[in-house]
Amino acid sequence: MHATNLRRRPEQGPGSKAEIIAELRQHLWPLIAEGAVAPVVSAEVPVTDAAEAHRLLDSPETVGKVLLTVRRQ
Repeated sequence: MHATNLRRRPEQGPGSKAEIIAELRQHLWPLIAEGAVAPVVSAEVPVTDAAEAHRLLDSPETVGKVLLTVRRQ
């Protein structure tokens, strides 16, 4: 799996947004549903401490996503 940007791709045809999305639905979504692949979450940080989340993102030790969490009332 490689990251790609859909913004500059054509809507239809070879290498298009539609083609890439169809491939994702066919190959990746089933793996996600099975739990075979999942995002790597490096940290969960309360939204009230967003500055810490930015510090983590700037850190070379952080591998994966940094999630901002919101406490429900």
